Amino acid sequence: MAKGCVVDSGWAQPYGRMLDPVKDCGHNWLMTDADDLGEARELAAALLRASFEIQHKLGLIAARHDLTVQQVMFLRFLEEPIAMSTLADAKGCDPSNVTGLVDRIARLGLVQRLPDPDDRRVRLLSLTAKGKRIRDRVDQELARDISKSFDGTASQQAELKGLLSRM
Repeated sequence: MAKGCVVDSGWAQPYGRMLDPVKDCGHNWLMTDADDLGEARELAAALLRASFEIQHKLGLIAARHDLTVQQVMFLRFLEEPIAMSTLADAKGCDPSNVTGLVDRIARLGLVQRLPDPDDRRVRLLSLTAKGKRIRDRVDQELARDISKSFDGTASQQAELKGLLSRM
């Protein structure tokens, strides 16, 4: 991390404000030697700024619900009951990491482990009613906060959604 930057709740912020990946911390890690990539660099910088902004908003929302960003992302991922091993594979992490996360979220009453009707050895993860309520609230708050910070028309918002869905 460059001098002058602090890490707050896992997100890089220079002295408590949002990080601008191009202007802050004294360097632009997106720069390449090829000057003909100017448009691509600007696009990458804009996407990074948007990503940092969304992560910051998500962190604030998670904190309002006494959750971590990782726990909120887990709740948002869990639409249908899913095997822990499938979740670990989808997230590209070790199953033991998923077990620890699930244990913490289960203690909060947000997720439950259910037997798989097709395989007694497998446990499926499913949101509880409380977990669904919190996930829905977080989704609403995130949509509201992002919508407030997006200065564009409904048509532009739909166009941006379409463009981002192609990534």
